[in-house]
Amino acid sequence: LTQPLDGLNIPGVFQSSVTVAWTPLTGSQQSTSAESYLLEASTGPAFASPILFSSNTSLIGLNRLAITGLQPNTSYYFRAGTLNYEGSVNYAATPATSTLANATVQTDYTGITPLTLTLNWLPNSNPSDTLYLLRISSNPNLSAPVYSSATRNNYASFASLLPNTTYYPEMTPYNRLNRPSPTVTFSSM
Repeated sequence: LTQPLDGLNIPGVFQSSVTVAWTPLTGSQQSTSAESYLLEASTGPAFASPILFSSNTSLIGLNRLAITGLQPNTSYYFRAGTLNYEGSVNYAATPATSTLANATVQTDYTGITPLTLTLNWLPNSNPSDTLYLLRISSNPNLSAPVYSSATRNNYASFASLLPNTTYYPEMTPYNRLNRPSPTVTFSSM
């Protein structure tokens, strides 16, 4: 077998891709180098067949590979390996992570009264365990007073609002590891 990879880490996590990095092999002999690198992703730690996603390269000087086409806010397990001339793989332990949640799509406001309103959105392929943090303010820069709501629903209701006031909402989706995606600004109401 070839020498296993070392220094494995995850420098890039996005909504549909993850990058895994390592210390590249620099040896010129088979015992200290490899024919190629292989990165695999699965939703389970056992990597039961079939492997969901994979990426490979024969450029031994590279120190990372990315896997694309992943689902948002989904937990993935990774394994990175070196391959020898016969195609035998020597896998190394690789961290697991969750992809980021997608930005949501605003829909109509509902439940509008002089003192209440409900913000609604489409989850945009986010799973049902996605956490959404909503904030609204009567100030366009979201300064005080700020009302907030954390929910796993596709709506958030706010009460005890000031009548005849325009409110400016924003939302930040969080993945399963409580990592935020970029904040989305909704249209004012």
